[in-house]
Amino acid sequence: MFSWLPLEIAEPIANAFKSICGAVARLFLPDWQYFWMADALASHTQVPASYVIYAFIYCTLYAGAWSALAIALFHDREVAKDAIN
Repeated sequence: MFSWLPLEIAEPIANAFKSICGAVARLFLPDWQYFWMADALASHTQVPASYVIYAFIYCTLYAGAWSALAIALFHDREVAKDAIN
């Protein structure tokens, strides 16, 4: 992407660009590592109820936030031509 620049200039810019893109991705994507329960299931240990409750709350809030954003973005849009006002 920055190959048209000299190498000593392009490398720090590319690293900064990757850091910024990674930070934005971490901001919008959920932390899937927290939901990884394969180790507990493989060792036949019981999944704690607090984990299930926390995961439910996390998923509900995450879906609610994206739904609220979608409603805010499409509030004034007419999606269908035959919509009733």
